[in-house]
Amino acid sequence: MSISLMPRDYEILRTLVRVQLAPSRSFQGLFFNTIHQANKRIAILKHAGLIAAQTKGLPRPYSLKTSHFWRLTNPGLEKVIERYPNERIPKNLITRTRRASLMFCQHREVLVGFYLKLLRDASGQIEDIANRADKFDWRHDHEVTIEYQRTVGLESEKRLLIPDATISMHSCRFFVELDKNTRGQKAALKIFSNYDDAFKQKAIANYFDDNLSANLLFVTETEKRAAKICKLIKDSEFALNVFALTPTEAAKLINRAIDSGVVSVPQKPDYVTSHQILKRLYSSCIIHTEECPKQIKSTKMGKDLMDAYRHLISREEA
Repeated sequence: MSISLMPRDYEILRTLVRVQLAPSRSFQGLFFNTIHQANKRIAILKHAGLIAAQTKGLPRPYSLKTSHFWRLTNPGLEKVIERYPNERIPKNLITRTRRASLMFCQHREVLVGFYLKLLRDASGQIEDIANRADKFDWRHDHEVTIEYQRTVGLESEKRLLIPDATISMHSCRFFVELDKNTRGQKAALKIFSNYDDAFKQKAIANYFDDNLSANLLFVTETEKRAAKICKLIKDSEFALNVFALTPTEAAKLINRAIDSGVVSVPQKPDYVTSHQILKRLYSSCIIHTEECPKQIKSTKMGKDLMDAYRHLISREEA
């Protein structure tokens, strides 16, 4: 089946070159307004022989039509090479994706979502999305394997550093490690130390053989978790830049580096929980029942704040 490809289709195909496997729903929001539109166009690309469904190792809860993962085919790869002659093509891409298991599909989906978040910072026009994608190189999980030495006791042994993703641009490089909030702080510190060892041994520089500055980006799900990891980083000394940010803030950091050529260290945000907010409001006498101005009490927001504070007090007293 021969079809006329639109610019959006080419970007979807290029995305599959970079992230290798992606579910239909990942494309909603950036390329399509609804999941129905995404499924409809994905089905057309499938019937044209440009992509194929991947189900190997997919857990049963995800074995649904709306959650199909897709991979590129040889004809689809040819379209990408024709459209983007400068695009770096991973070695044995088609064979690797055909054999790939989806046992850890959640990890893959989160990583795909982060890649697409980098493109979402564009205006939303497909031309701007394509221009943004042109400005950086994305190497997916297991594309980069850096060998370095790790000292254990009195002995030294070889270790492999395998980033979840590696993002390179004209002036710097980011190694991305995803954190699903299941690793303890000690585990995070070990990850940072491994990268630090590889950096100090120049294993990273030797692997890429360029002068791009190395940065480690630890992407967390919540601001609270990011704050804890930031404190851990601050209390340690690493030779390379280490950041712990939420996906949205991490995408902003990378896009600033793409646009300016400089890794601007974001000011550590003062993460505040809802509990702390209520405490601060109370200490300022804003929601204190006796001293709160009548104008604030009479508003829905004021009433909600007072109700929330009473609920907080009752929980603390229980």
